[in-house]
Amino acid sequence: MCDLIFSGVFERHPRLKLVCVEADAGWVPHFMYRMDHAYKRQQVCDDFNWLAGRGYDPWSFAYPAGAYNYTFPDGSTARGIVKDCGFLAGRAVGGFSPSGPAYSETLPPKDAYAVRTLSNTSTSAVQLSTLQSAVTAAASRGGGWVPLVFNQVCHQGDASYSTCMASSKPIDDAVFAQFLDWLASAGQAGGAPADTVVKTVRQAMGAPAQPPL
Repeated sequence: MCDLIFSGVFERHPRLKLVCVEADAGWVPHFMYRMDHAYKRQQVCDDFNWLAGRGYDPWSFAYPAGAYNYTFPDGSTARGIVKDCGFLAGRAVGGFSPSGPAYSETLPPKDAYAVRTLSNTSTSAVQLSTLQSAVTAAASRGGGWVPLVFNQVCHQGDASYSTCMASSKPIDDAVFAQFLDWLASAGQAGGAPADTVVKTVRQAMGAPAQPPL
């Protein structure tokens, strides 16, 4: 049964019907979590191999919906899958905020497979003040790493702008541009705190540059 599911038989033949006779059902609960684990592992490892096979050097992973803290019944974890598949870091969702108690992620991170990001419980559009507050709060408390997550970057000239802005935690590209200008003016009047620098996750983690493609 598992071979039929994971080999893609039913995807290739959606009208196929299967009759299972005298199979009993006591094995189902045990195999359900094993199938869940195998499916998640296949997704993560296939993504890593797909990128590596095209000349990229995959380094960091973004957990879908930030679900990094998932533990399977046998004790294995989502973080373990990401590590075993070859990634060297994984991004969670939330973990610090301008109101504390944590104001930023550490470098190196406290847990490389659960890199903390700015907490934002609101699903509405991300505001410039929210981003600026996060950076300012971290800088005023000794600095640190402030990973930011944007689900959608929306452009007002696009036909799908309204749909984009109605999604969870989008940001208008004009607001994003204002934030980048603020960061670029670090140390100047009206700019971000002095010594603020912008880095990719890869750069912050100390990874070598991506190989040329």
